[in-house]
Amino acid sequence: MNEFLIFIALFALSLWLLFKENVVENYSTNIMQGQFKRLWQDAYQNLVQNNVGRAERSLLALLKLDGRNVAAYNRLGIIYARQGLKKEAIECFEISSSINPSAGSLHNLALVYFGNKQYQKAARVFEQAITREPNNPTRRIALAKVLEKMDDPKGAIKELEKAHKMSPGGPGSNMLIEAYKRVDAPDLASQVENEAKQLKQISAS
Repeated sequence: MNEFLIFIALFALSLWLLFKENVVENYSTNIMQGQFKRLWQDAYQNLVQNNVGRAERSLLALLKLDGRNVAAYNRLGIIYARQGLKKEAIECFEISSSINPSAGSLHNLALVYFGNKQYQKAARVFEQAITREPNNPTRRIALAKVLEKMDDPKGAIKELEKAHKMSPGGPGSNMLIEAYKRVDAPDLASQVENEAKQLKQISAS
């Protein structure tokens, strides 16, 4: 499987682990409470245990109860992405984004577009996610990866510079150093490297 699709699954699963209690509570109080909560918990437990088939069945049953459940579409999209079912994953994330175009759902959709080499679509959707969360360096790093694939090094560097300013010494900084080196700008690369070293020294002191 494409390593970027593996990143989708791991990133989104971490979000599920973080927010699962709130999601279950919000929906279980409104729609056939007991059955809904049971299906959601079954899907969660099975995905954690890597029983993707059972998790899929629980989510599909849950969507029969609530066909506009954004969280369920996102989780189902994650399952399909993990299985390499790109068409099905895209469909789930597109539905999720059409119901509630949050930065997270848009990011997931763009990642699958990227994994499917639909770079223009990926760039457009990442830009939409950034509009909703302009100060999230992860989204700008992802857009930079797409722009590199589209042979737009200047655009990629622009996004990485923003990510570096938001999180100095983070992944965006390392990628920015390499990007500067690729466009024959060693002085700029050295400047970012020195900034990252200084930050580490401050953190260690």
